[in-house]
Amino acid sequence: MFDPELVRFLQGPVMILMGSRSAEGRPAIARGLGCSVQDNGELHMVFGVRQWAEALGGLSPGDTVALTFVSPSDYRAVQVKGPLLSLSAGDDAADARAAAYRAEMAAELGRLGILPSQIDQWIDPEPLAELRVLPSTVFDQTPGDGAGRVLARADA
Repeated sequence: MFDPELVRFLQGPVMILMGSRSAEGRPAIARGLGCSVQDNGELHMVFGVRQWAEALGGLSPGDTVALTFVSPSDYRAVQVKGPLLSLSAGDDAADARAAAYRAEMAAELGRLGILPSQIDQWIDPEPLAELRVLPSTVFDQTPGDGAGRVLARADA
């Protein structure tokens, strides 16, 4: 489903947002701390538990999540939708992925003139959760004429 360039983008220094719902059914968002695209096409996503408890607390396997990846330097944006396969406590691999993501994002945002104190609140280490998502549809969400265009479908 993902070509090599898109894999690099999803795993790179991009802002990651997840749209879900709270346990009460209210819309909720979370900011991700890294993505790993697996050989089988699954996305392994890392999120901070304390900061994003509302968004994580309403999720169950089978729920559809929307993951948006945005490059801070040029606003290229891709949205991936698909069912949640599992939600579990982060392990050593999730910790390593989050640490690498924090370093990459701090460097990328630093090049854009954003100070570490401006990003610490969302890249701060904390207990982590790992979500496994099976992408079903990928959309171009970059502002402009192509926004909303389907880039890939799992059934195609």
